Amino acid sequence: MNDIVRFVKGKKRGYIGYDSNGKIILSRNAVKCEYYKLSNIEEKEKVILADTERVPYDYFPDITYKEFLDVLKYNGFKIGFIEDFHYTCGNYIGDDHMIFAYDMKTHIIIVAESWNSGKYFNKIDVYCPGLGFLNAKNKLFSHGSCAMSIFNLVRHDITDKNIGVIHTIKDTMSDIIKDGKNIYKESISLWNYSEKRHDEEFFNKSRQKIKRADRKDMIELFKQSELMMVALNS
Repeated sequence: MNDIVRFVKGKKRGYIGYDSNGKIILSRNAVKCEYYKLSNIEEKEKVILADTERVPYDYFPDITYKEFLDVLKYNGFKIGFIEDFHYTCGNYIGDDHMIFAYDMKTHIIIVAESWNSGKYFNKIDVYCPGLGFLNAKNKLFSHGSCAMSIFNLVRHDITDKNIGVIHTIKDTMSDIIKDGKNIYKESISLWNYSEKRHDEEFFNKSRQKIKRADRKDMIELFKQSELMMVALNS
């Protein structure tokens, strides 16, 4: 049995997890809708009892800005930059953040925008170079091309919650990485939802935000993407 489990709200009350066979897992201590490492596991007839310790294993719905930063670190992502911005809607002014993170082993890039002053996420886009849209067989698929697929983590909740969505996407990319085809040939989107102007000049300027990240890493990631290299060298 996997010793890391995501707990969810039960149908009646409280929070429960499931093992790979669908058997209910109950925690001896208080838990929420997050990931936990199990210990002192005790198999009962109808349920499994365990002590639990929270771990920043993967994304889950309603994850906060600070919790997601811990998840990125846990999964080997480097933070290229964080852009703070203010979003105004009527009398509401939110202090939010756009995260640009990347994994040099897989070349997966994550661009995320928080919402409601970091309490939720408006968007978490996962860029997978080399994974053509015809092979992106996942309900989190948002859009893409023959050269790249983009998944949006806030779009749906995943089916196998114990594996975790980031871990699932990394596994999907494994053969592409092995063949050395995880190469960016197209551009990525780096504007946040507080920015109103959307013309070609605006998009060109927004791509230049990659200059805030480590230059050596950006060259390695985007050396075959003409638009991103122009942005990096502008």
